[in-house]
Formats: sequence, structure tokens, C-alpha cells
Amino acid sequence: MRRLLAGLILFALLIPAAAWATPYDTFGTGARSIGMGMAYGAVGGDASAMHYNPATIVKASTFQLEFGYRVGDIALEMNDRQSDIDQDRGFTLGVVIGKTLLARQFRIGVNVYTPDDHFMRFYLPQRTAPVFLRYTNINHMQATITGGAFEIVPDIWSIGFGSSFVSSNTGGVDFLLSEDEGARGNLVTRLASKATPVIGTYVEPLEWLHFGLTYREKREQSLGLPNRIDLGNLKVFKDNGIIVFQEGLEILQVNSSTHFSPRQINLAMAVEPNDSFIWSLDATHYKYSEMKSNVAFSVANLTGDLGQVLPSDPPLLIPEPKTHDVWGVATGVEYKAIDNPKFQLHTRAGYNFRPTPVAEQTDVSNLLDSDTHIIGAGLGFTFADFSEVFPAPITLDIFNQFHYMEERTMRKHDPTNDFGDVKIGGYANSIGATFILRFN
Repeated sequence: MRRLLAGLILFALLIPAAAWATPYDTFGTGARSIGMGMAYGAVGGDASAMHYNPATIVKASTFQLEFGYRVGDIALEMNDRQSDIDQDRGFTLGVVIGKTLLARQFRIGVNVYTPDDHFMRFYLPQRTAPVFLRYTNINHMQATITGGAFEIVPDIWSIGFGSSFVSSNTGGVDFLLSEDEGARGNLVTRLASKATPVIGTYVEPLEWLHFGLTYREKREQSLGLPNRIDLGNLKVFKDNGIIVFQEGLEILQVNSSTHFSPRQINLAMAVEPNDSFIWSLDATHYKYSEMKSNVAFSVANLTGDLGQVLPSDPPLLIPEPKTHDVWGVATGVEYKAIDNPKFQLHTRAGYNFRPTPVAEQTDVSNLLDSDTHIIGAGLGFTFADFSEVFPAPITLDIFNQFHYMEERTMRKHDPTNDFGDVKIGGYANSIGATFILRFN
């Protein structure tokens, strides 16, 4: 009971941590799942299941803590030159706690990812700036998914639910310019968040056959910056009272959709013929057709006499992102190579195919993406000879994940386009580990 109470307190402390749009779509979460190609919707058993299928956390221990770290190097090229994309690295923390009631498993869990050198980062590209869909900035923010699961039919059917939190940032500058009073102003910023659901179900019709179904609502992060500048009366001389321009007001409104994760439906299957081998297969539908442009949209409005002399320019037309829905497929295997009472060694491998949702960028926009092949590999080391210190086995999972983006050339219809044709390609490589402590 004391372990359960301690877990509940820790869980409650983690929930208020600010949580933004998920970075899990690019590199995944959890060393075991990444090593299996992120084909994890019918596998689960740890805190990473909060993303893949929350219903599968019923397979986890009644109290376990997970600590992880990953580093991703991104080497994508544009027109045969390497793009300047920051390294992706950060910490993962997971907690699962639960209990057996009425012969049924109940669990609650949380999965948190935090970059190690900043909390979150906004990126406001110009309308012609090149942006890689999944790599330029999407991973540079904290992500949190919380929820729970319970068994409907013991050992056969469970359902789970979770919330992925997203935020919006609004604020700006309120500034006064006056010959009589001097200049003064202030900066205001406000963060607001909302939860989007993650719902899953998990079924074992046979002991060796598992199915999973997961729905993830789209997640959007927006930025709004209304900047207000009050312009006082402008005089010929300070003390003669002759006013050249009456006071006016300059309002510059900047809006942007800075992060986007599409609505997803995941269908998963796993085959486990014995205690030593698992094969999994996932298919995911990504509704990228709902994506908004991430180009900053600004509107300037100047009132007063200055507004008559310096009329505001009409806002530039924001190009549509030109994205469409796609299906992605992933498969993975896990094999228990060593199995004895004190030590277990699991080997893992997986493949994930992500077709691009980005159409040809023939106009002014430069949203860049291509079909991507992801190969994962991993090892799991489980030690059971620590009964004097830990009451249950401890596990260290490690992984290596390689992304290969196919070469693609996007040709512009207008030969005088400022940016011109774009050729892209390249790779990304990620390594990491997860350490799991169990207390039951």
C-alpha cells in the first residue's frame, strides 16, 4: 500500500508538467518499442504504451519507473548541401502504477519527454523558407501523455484512454511612444493548454494472438503575438503646441501554427507463439489533409494621421501546405536469446515505412518531405538477481534507429521563383536507452 501511495504522489506531481504537441511521431518513445520499429500497438507492457496503445499498459507491473535518454543526429540534404538542423536529444520519464481488483488489472500511467537544453521552441518561417515536415522543429518541445487502462474481460480484453496535452502561446508587446512622456512598454505572454484524447483497445482472442486498435486525435500548437504601439502626437517643436500628426495606433498581429501532429488510427497485430518470440505488425492512417500552414501570418494596421500617410500593406497570401492522407506500415520482432533465472537477453529488430504526405511544391511554398524508411534494432538486458535491493527484475533496453529519406526533386512551375527547384534526401540516426525499475 505504501508503494502504491508513493506512486500516486509521484504520478500527481508529473501531470501538471507543461505538455505540448508530441515529438513521438518522428522518433517514437521507449527503447523497446523503437528497437521493434515502433510496431507496438499490440505489444505494450511499459509506459511508452501511453502513446502506442494505452490499453496495453495492463501488461505492465503494478508499480514501475522508467528513465530514458536519446540522441538523434539529422543529416538531411537540400540541393546537395547539408541542412542546418539541430540535434534532437532529451530525457524520457515513465511511471505505471496499478492494482488487481476483482480479478482484473487496473493501471494508470504517464510518459514524459523533455529536451535537455530547452523547454520548447517556436519556429516562424517565411513563406518561401524550406521546412522539413518531420525534422525541422517538431521534436523541440516537451510532450506528456497521461491516462489509464483496465480489463473488461480478464486476460482477454482491455481498454485504455489517455490525454495528450497541447498548448497555445499568446502575448506581445504593448509600447507607448510619446514626445512628452518618453517611451514605456511591457511584454505579455500567456500559455494555455488543452487535452486531446488517445483511446485504445487490446484483445487476446487466443493466448498467442493479440490485436490492438488506437485512435489519436490531432494535436496543434499555435502562436499568437498581437503587438500594440501607441504613437503620441508628433509636434514641430516640443513646446509650440503645433501638432503635425495626431496620435495613432500601430497593431501588428502575428499568428502561426507552429506544431502539428495528424489525427491517427492505428491497427495492430502481434503473434507470440511461445515465451521467447514476438512478431508484430502495425498499420497507421495519418490524416495530414487537415494540416495548416506553419508560415507566420502577419497583419499590420496603422491608425491616425500616420495611417493616412503610410497606409498598411495588404497581408501576403499564405500558401497551402498541400498535404494529403497516408497509410504507414511497421513491423518488428523480439527474440529471447538467453533465458535463465538470473538473466535474460532480448534481441529486437524492426522496419517502419512512412510515405510522404507532401505533394509537389510547385509554387512559392517549400514544405519538404519524401518517403522515409526507418530501421530499428535493440537489445534488452533483464537482471533478476537483485532481490535484496529491488523486489522485482530490472531492465536496461538500448536501441539504434536509422532513418533514410529517399531523394526527391520538386520543380517549380515559375522559372523566376525566388527559391527555385529543390532536391532533398539524406538520413537521421538516433540512439538511446531506457532503464526500468519494478517494485512488485
